Amino acid sequence: MLREIAATLLLVLLASPGVAQTEPRTTTDEPAIVIEGDPIPAPLPPDPTKLPPPPPTGAFRDAIAGRVPFHGHYCGRGNLGGDPIDVLDATCKAHDECYDRVGDSACSCDRLIEKRSLAIADDPGQSPELRRRAASVAAAFQILPCR
Repeated sequence: MLREIAATLLLVLLASPGVAQTEPRTTTDEPAIVIEGDPIPAPLPPDPTKLPPPPPTGAFRDAIAGRVPFHGHYCGRGNLGGDPIDVLDATCKAHDECYDRVGDSACSCDRLIEKRSLAIADDPGQSPELRRRAASVAAAFQILPCR
């Protein structure tokens, strides 16, 4: 159970804005820096197209507690049952079914969801939000221990 809570926490944190931000935020009101007579202009404002996406749906606390999935019906601790809402949710359902067959924390199941999630994250035909969530799922399973 602790592993499931840690996995859900990691998924939510990885999908939250600002967690994986790689560019520093700056404003144009910063003065230019002068070093040995060579002025360095103040940085430009951040590109609005590169701002982090909105946070995942569902309350952070509820996702961590396992009361709601991280995504769809099957991604995260537990599941809501029913038909998957998209390809990522179907991948998470297949992972749950793999655990049912092979056992919880089975490396073969975890490698499969990691591989499929990376493929979704790399698919330009998917929405940016779905690709971001798929990348979070893949990242979680890259670092979580398995048996």
